[in-house]
Amino acid sequence: MSVEFVKETAELFKVLGDFTRLKIVNSLKEKELSVRQISEAVEISQSLTSHQLKKLKDYGIVKSRKEGITNYYSIKDNHVLEIYLNALEHVSECN
Repeated sequence: MSVEFVKETAELFKVLGDFTRLKIVNSLKEKELSVRQISEAVEISQSLTSHQLKKLKDYGIVKSRKEGITNYYSIKDNHVLEIYLNALEHVSECN
């Protein structure tokens, strides 16, 4: 495994290591949501939600689609969801 590949993996964990971004991932684990719905679910402003969603999208963790003027977000693929769910399971077993 190359050093570059390990660095990219570390970046993935850094992006997912933010509490707010993890709350967003958690809100999207079952269904697609609009920015407004996500901001309500994680209890932060729509502006901050959009900022965090951009980081998640830039790293390929979430994807978006536009319907009219509304952007909807969802988890990009099952790999990300599996990482998140495995981390939850690990934490619950350690407690």
